[in-house]
Amino acid sequence: MQRVAIENNLSETAYTAKRDVSKKETSEDVVEYDLRWFTPECEVKLCGHGTLSAAFLLYQDGLVAPSKAIHFHTFLETVASAAGEKNKLVQMDFPRGSLQPVLPGISKEQVVATIGISPDSVIAMGQIGTTTDVLLHIDAAVFSSIRPDFAAIAQIEARALIVTAEVAENTQQVDFESRVFAPGLGVNEDPVTGSAHCGLVSYWSARLNKTSLLAKQSTPLRGGYITVEVVANRPDRVLLKGEAVVSLRGFMETTP
Repeated sequence: MQRVAIENNLSETAYTAKRDVSKKETSEDVVEYDLRWFTPECEVKLCGHGTLSAAFLLYQDGLVAPSKAIHFHTFLETVASAAGEKNKLVQMDFPRGSLQPVLPGISKEQVVATIGISPDSVIAMGQIGTTTDVLLHIDAAVFSSIRPDFAAIAQIEARALIVTAEVAENTQQVDFESRVFAPGLGVNEDPVTGSAHCGLVSYWSARLNKTSLLAKQSTPLRGGYITVEVVANRPDRVLLKGEAVVSLRGFMETTP
């Protein structure tokens, strides 16, 4: 699986297979699948768009009926589930990330130097407990001017660096935007990162006093939109909604 991920050279490659479970172990409304994700460098514990794409393909190709939910068993054990919605939307149920103080070895000065902005532009900084991602909230006025130094970002003691801000020119009612850098995982910049939004929703829902938010990941030339929602009676979970499309189908040949 790692070799295929290296050949694909995408931010993540997802692998899924149906689980052999008895009827007593699951509901008739749920199907059970195993799911793993690999970057070109390593296996990762959580991946939002890898989950979305796997679920979307299972629904679109008729392997799972639209009326059924998919329960994915993952590295973290049964943390992700998905349900098909109208058109190309998939809703995912993920573990919510709590925002904590950054580790002692990480300084604001070190982090801002990796993206070429002044420490004065920082509004808040923390670290997401479930993933160790560093979350950096900066002034919206400087968001478009960040210049990531990937080698320097890789030296931060974290899975990834999430840079976020309110939207300066908000014509689409977006609540916040972000960019995600993970060169230590072999992904200089991730196009759309569901796992990062598990922590972003904790921060922004408290800051904006909202339970449902529209997020934009502003990756140059790619990116996308995610609807994130806090569930009142399940404080440790978050709902993510996103769209998917199939861009390529084919066969891969392997060598011994």
